[in-house]
Amino acid sequence: MWEFLLQAQLLFPLPWCLGGDFNIVLKQEERVGVGNNSSTIRTFNDFIRRAKLDEKALMKEISNGWSRLQCSGSTSRRLSSKIKAAKLMMKRWYQSYKKNSFSVDKCEKMLGEIEKRAEVEGWSCRLRNSRLQLLSKGWRSLRKEEQTWRQKSRVRWLKEGDKNTKFFHLLANDRKRRNFIKDITVEGELSKEEKVKLEGNFSIEEAWEALCSCDGNKAPGPDGLNLNFIKENWVVIREDFLKFLKEFFKDGSIVKELNNTFIALIPKVSKPTTLKEFRPISLVGSKYKILAKILANRIKKVMNSVIGENQMAFIQNRQLVDSYVIAKEIIQNWRKEMEGGLIVKIDFEKAYDSVDFQFLDTMMEGMGFGYRWRQWIRCCISTPAMSILVNGSPTPQFKIERGLRQGDLLSPFLFNIVTEGLSALMNKATNLGLLQGASVGNNEVHLSHLQFADDTIFFLKPKIESLFNLKRLIRCYELSSGLKINFHKTCIVRVSKNVRKDHSWAATLKCRSATLPLTYLGLPLGARPGLKAFWNPVVKKVEDQLALWKRRFLSKEGRLVLIKLVLSSIATYYMSVFKMPVGVAQKIEKLQRNFLCRDGIEKRKLHAVDWISVCKSKAKGGLGIGRMIDKNEGLLAKWVWRFGREESPLWKKVLCAKYVVKGSEALWNWQSNVAISFLVKTIANLFKLGTKSAILIKEGFKVVIGCGDKAELWNDIKVGERPLKEVFPRMYALAVEKEGQVKKFDVKPAIRRVSTAWLPPALNTLKFNVDESALGKPGPAGIGGVLRDFKGNVLCSFSLFIGVHESNTMEIKAIQKACALCVYNSSLIGRKIKVISDSKDCGFLG
Repeated sequence: MWEFLLQAQLLFPLPWCLGGDFNIVLKQEERVGVGNNSSTIRTFNDFIRRAKLDEKALMKEISNGWSRLQCSGSTSRRLSSKIKAAKLMMKRWYQSYKKNSFSVDKCEKMLGEIEKRAEVEGWSCRLRNSRLQLLSKGWRSLRKEEQTWRQKSRVRWLKEGDKNTKFFHLLANDRKRRNFIKDITVEGELSKEEKVKLEGNFSIEEAWEALCSCDGNKAPGPDGLNLNFIKENWVVIREDFLKFLKEFFKDGSIVKELNNTFIALIPKVSKPTTLKEFRPISLVGSKYKILAKILANRIKKVMNSVIGENQMAFIQNRQLVDSYVIAKEIIQNWRKEMEGGLIVKIDFEKAYDSVDFQFLDTMMEGMGFGYRWRQWIRCCISTPAMSILVNGSPTPQFKIERGLRQGDLLSPFLFNIVTEGLSALMNKATNLGLLQGASVGNNEVHLSHLQFADDTIFFLKPKIESLFNLKRLIRCYELSSGLKINFHKTCIVRVSKNVRKDHSWAATLKCRSATLPLTYLGLPLGARPGLKAFWNPVVKKVEDQLALWKRRFLSKEGRLVLIKLVLSSIATYYMSVFKMPVGVAQKIEKLQRNFLCRDGIEKRKLHAVDWISVCKSKAKGGLGIGRMIDKNEGLLAKWVWRFGREESPLWKKVLCAKYVVKGSEALWNWQSNVAISFLVKTIANLFKLGTKSAILIKEGFKVVIGCGDKAELWNDIKVGERPLKEVFPRMYALAVEKEGQVKKFDVKPAIRRVSTAWLPPALNTLKFNVDESALGKPGPAGIGGVLRDFKGNVLCSFSLFIGVHESNTMEIKAIQKACALCVYNSSLIGRKIKVISDSKDCGFLG
């Protein structure tokens, strides 16, 4: 392969870039977990030398400089010092690189001069080579300029290349104007095994896995390095980083230089004037970010064990839409009742910033987290020194006494532990009868609240005592956790069959009184999704997004990427729960089509290809945009998949309890006397109409038997496409238990299976073995028999249920049935037949 590449290089004497998955490294240290393979490494290095290839200049500089650095102090302090030195090296390299770089304008000017000379003198070899060299330098300079503006623009949905440098430039300048601050008016419990895994030793593989799972292009912290730098130089840095992890494991401490943090103030409104109108986002250092990711990867595996099912955020197999679906089902129930209920939606004021460290530690201790783990967390959240970035410049550092950093990878999981305290208080109050929540089904599921991080909603019976008790409970939680409820943003909604706005409920909590529809987690609760007006927010978001983009500075390829990754995803959240009307889908697709095909905002242009062909996959000749209706059907059909795959999430419990459905029954087969919700009705219609998504799901959907505690024997186990009860109707008719899970039909240990040998009859003789079986003495019974020749070939057989009789009576009936078959079967007339029974009282020779 290397010789082929060398020959290809000779054929094309132009600047070239070599890339590919060669599965070969320059040094043995660059690969972990495999044996030494010096011959391939030597061959690869020889090829690089002969092809005149070289490592990136910056990477080479860092690799050489890192090994020469000598620092004193603890492991973490030495790592911090090396990072600072590397940062200075990069600054010096960049100044030199910038000084020696070739500007795009200069390149274009020199190319123009060469082309003028060529018009007079003709294209000589010297002019051609000069032009090729200038084109190469100009391309490198253009790429460098585009990368710089792309980083400043913070655009993540568009790749480098294309002709988007002007677009990036405009976005970066616009972002700088928006972020400039003119002035501010100051105003469960873990198991032993889980605990051991949490506090286990750190490994270099675990650190590398954590590093690879992080986005390397995120904004850097005080050390000035993003994670792409760490990834590129991991071979150089990893030994020092592993020593740092071992020191942290042993001592549970970090030097403050490694945990320093910048706070970027992100405006929530167009012209912010107060601190409340900014969102503080923490920019942590690269070393701490990797450590936090390692700890986050560990804690997320045990969150299901310690966090209740009412919390849906940052926990595996729980999703944002789950809370909305549950709330919608409860509201649908209350709208049919005279009494109904109350919805209280609370708002935490600066939730992350108010968490009390001692409360968090107490909650973790109660959940069974060990001392070492709690020491690690205390070190991570209490040691950072903070600096606020004001127009890009950091203020003097200050210490924090409370609060979790937004931007710290650990914070979402730690905040869930804090909010679990409120959930525990609600559950305790409900059990004591201080509060009455909502009931679903025949009192099978009780719900008093739902949480998604700090978004909390309560469900209460309309009783004044419940509201007073809720207010007392919230106050207790505020004093303990440090969190504070913003009652100006909190609202209360009365839901019943004949509801009228009543301000007396809101006066009790001193909050706002509201009516349905109520916005919850970005979706309207209590609205009618079949109306086009329901989808106006989605259409407006698409239109607003288009107004922000400067189309004339984007190529068609850039616009295509925007349509796929931004415009198409705006409606995804709504389409996950609701069926989009055809008219709305057509309007959104029209906006997409005009954005892709028109060069100017008002300029009309004929489309060369119809939109249906454009939306097809690339394999079928399209651009892979996809139709909105098809995406909507796929997202809705996914609920069927989740219903079958997930064990027992809260949303599934609510639906099964409300519609009296067995857990193993397919969602499309639901039939209930209760009025079916919009979601379930929409899914049922998908399968009724035979849509593509529904057909794919139904054809690929089957029950796989695990421990047998959910799958039903006669309905879920299939032979081909038919259930057992249809394949074996006689056996099903004889079965006493016609309903029940597979586990219930296990052979009991007290029953022994006995094998007996069948003895063939004499030559030219037939043997008719008969028997009976009864459940009890007397009890429901059946009889059966098999007729074979002397070779063992089966000639005929019978089995039938004959009611409740004594066993001897059954044996006689079995013999009578065998004899009757022999008499009325013309092919058996004149043949010698033995009828054999295992009953000593009834057996005889025929």
